[in-house]
Amino acid sequence: MATANGFALTEMAIPEQTKRFWVYDLDRPDRDWDEAHVAVEDGRIVGFVATSWQFWNRRVVLWHIYVDRSARGQGLGRRLIEMVYDRARRQKALAIFLETSNFNVPGFRWYRRLGFRLGGLDTTLYSGAEAAEETGICLVKSWPGRGDPPR
Repeated sequence: MATANGFALTEMAIPEQTKRFWVYDLDRPDRDWDEAHVAVEDGRIVGFVATSWQFWNRRVVLWHIYVDRSARGQGLGRRLIEMVYDRARRQKALAIFLETSNFNVPGFRWYRRLGFRLGGLDTTLYSGAEAAEETGICLVKSWPGRGDPPR
């Protein structure tokens, strides 16, 4: 919700939705991410995470993280996010940045439990897309920049 000088996040009930995601940029040479990891179970991919490095502000950008519904609740998301943390340590990052939809309440809560904080909003991110009524929520996790995990 927009206020006179900013925004307020308010949880409210909406009809349940199922969104299906595909990695639309997997084969694109101009994709934004440059490192990815998959989790495989019984010969099929059940998890995927992709990141990039922004040297100018020393942050790792989390572009994709998906866990198949059949593999949720088993710690796979945590193992995939550890890959992101490993990259932050290698790069001596100052922060990890991601964007998610305001409709992704379970994801937003998960990121908050992991220590991500609100970094901003983008009210036009999904304009022109099927999800035009959604708002991009930017989350950031500060990282010490010495390779150590945050406290």
